[in-house]
Amino acid sequence: MKKTCLILGFLVMVVCGSKSSYGQDAAGRGLYIGMGVSYAISNFDQEVTDTEGASSDSDFDDTWGINLKAGYHLTNWLSVELDFDYLSEFESDKTMNVSGVLVDTDGEVDVTTYMAVAKFTCVLEPLKPFVVAGGGVMNADIDLKALTPDFSVSDSESETEPCAKLGLGADFFVTKALSIGIEGSYIWGFQDLDNLGYYNVTLGVGYHY
Repeated sequence: MKKTCLILGFLVMVVCGSKSSYGQDAAGRGLYIGMGVSYAISNFDQEVTDTEGASSDSDFDDTWGINLKAGYHLTNWLSVELDFDYLSEFESDKTMNVSGVLVDTDGEVDVTTYMAVAKFTCVLEPLKPFVVAGGGVMNADIDLKALTPDFSVSDSESETEPCAKLGLGADFFVTKALSIGIEGSYIWGFQDLDNLGYYNVTLGVGYHY
């Protein structure tokens, strides 16, 4: 997925370079803000955590979240933005047979990311395709439980580590100030969170000052 994003991103930037004199007066320079809804498709490693007394190797369900951003158009083709995402309750529920004993495992992961992103926009009107790449920090709150008829074990932890993002999308400018955008990206963590990765699709609106 990351290699695909890089190849497609390079192609978009090549097209943008060939169109650099087109559409100069739409969203040229200045501040903008945006908000939207996200749908995240989990791509967690099989073993999300291995803490004392509790672990989970189940698949995690997809989830919904919110996205907020604030940015600045440096040029007609380059912007920088601060990006916030909150994704609630990637959930896992699985029953396993361990030496003849049925064990119910439940897992829940809440993810919050704070990133600085570079946005390379193709200068077309009114539809503007773009490539995004950036990094920042990811916080994950992980709750795990293991239940049998005779005992239960639970564990919770919170980790904050670096993360990165690569994506593609497009903004449609309804007016010079108002845009509707869609973005698809892959986001992954590092170090203690290198087993957390997900595809994120965001639909939102932006206002350009």
